[in-house]
Amino acid sequence: MYKNIGIFLVIIFLFGIISGILFYYSQDLTLRKNIILNMDKLFTHNVFALKNIFIHLSIILIIIASNFIFLSPLIFIINLFLEGVSLGFIIPIFFKVYKMKCFYFLGVYFILIKVLYLLLLGCLFIFMMKFYKEYIRFIKMRKIYFFHTLKKMFLIAFLIIVNDIMIYFLFNKLLIFILG
Repeated sequence: MYKNIGIFLVIIFLFGIISGILFYYSQDLTLRKNIILNMDKLFTHNVFALKNIFIHLSIILIIIASNFIFLSPLIFIINLFLEGVSLGFIIPIFFKVYKMKCFYFLGVYFILIKVLYLLLLGCLFIFMMKFYKEYIRFIKMRKIYFFHTLKKMFLIAFLIIVNDIMIYFLFNKLLIFILG
C-alpha cells in the first residue's frame, strides 16, 4: 500500500516540476530576463526567508486540522504539487545563471533546502492515511484510536519546523557561501 502511495506522490511532485518548468517558459521574455537579473541578488542574502517557517507551519497545521473533515489529502496533494512547481520554476533559472555548473548548484540547493522537507511531508501523508483508518473506526465504534497517530503527525510538524530553523540559521549561510 505504501509503495503505491509513494509512487502516486512522486508522480504528483514530478507533474508539479514539469508544470513549473512550463510556467517559467510561458512567461514573457522580458520577464524571464528580469528574473535572471534579480537571481544574482538572491544568493547574496537569505535564500530561505524567515516567513517560510511560518508558511510551512501554517500549511502543516491546516493539513492536520483538516483531517477531521476529510480534506487533508486534497490540501496535501495541492501543497506537494506547488512544491514541485516552485522547484520546476527554479530549474531553468539555474540553467540560465550557472550554465554547466547548474547541476551541482541545483543539487546543493535541493539537498539543503528540499529533501528533508519532502521526506517529512511523505511521512506526514502516511500518518494521515493511518489516521483516517483510525478515525473511521472511531466514528463507527466510538472508541478513540487516533490520538497516537495524531501525536506522530504533530511530531512531524515539529520536525519540519526544526528543519526549517536549521535551514534558516545554518544552511542559508552555507548556500550563500556556495552559490553567492
